[in-house]
Amino acid sequence: MMETAFWLDRWENQQIGFHQNTVNEHLKQHWQSISPGTDNVLIPLCGKSLDILWLAEQSLAVTGIELSALAVDDFFAQSQCEYTVQTLPEYRLYQSQRIRIIQGDYFTLPPELTGKISSFYDRAALIAMPESMRVSYVEKLASLLPSYAQGLLITIEYPQHEFSNPPPFSINTHQVESLLSPYFSVERLSREDTLKNNKKFAGKVSWLYESVYKLIRK
Repeated sequence: MMETAFWLDRWENQQIGFHQNTVNEHLKQHWQSISPGTDNVLIPLCGKSLDILWLAEQSLAVTGIELSALAVDDFFAQSQCEYTVQTLPEYRLYQSQRIRIIQGDYFTLPPELTGKISSFYDRAALIAMPESMRVSYVEKLASLLPSYAQGLLITIEYPQHEFSNPPPFSINTHQVESLLSPYFSVERLSREDTLKNNKKFAGKVSWLYESVYKLIRK
């Protein structure tokens, strides 16, 4: 099992190859598939993603959850958003006009801290989990969402044995459906060959696909 120290060390040493310096193209292309009225978006393990800002610019309220205080501090420093910080017993709550980031452990997060959530977005959370943690991750996500909450999940798929330094981990459609179907209806929106555009994997694996799923909480 990957301990919290693993992720804190990654941020401390700036080993953050999972961070993207642009807004995710799948998000921009597919967010429109999420029904209108889903105006409070949850982003587990959000890091300092620029996707947070893009969603806020769509007039959405965004709540991120992130373990690393360094990541959250970097996000607000780089975005230049004005914000306040509230210290709670096991969490810190950073808040600006449309963005809230809860800094602390996702797996023990009390639902009352997230407030009312109507949608969610996962680009780099599930694929960061080794197999031993995925069920717990999905169970926690389901517990934070009301029935009919909708969201996007982005995964990658590649020959796992060819890549010796995960995360991110390869998760195929069968695994997605097995993990998520007890709690969500699952619809794959796209599957694209992205190896040539992925610097982390180019030359290291023989093929790579990215898939986008629309999920609806049962």
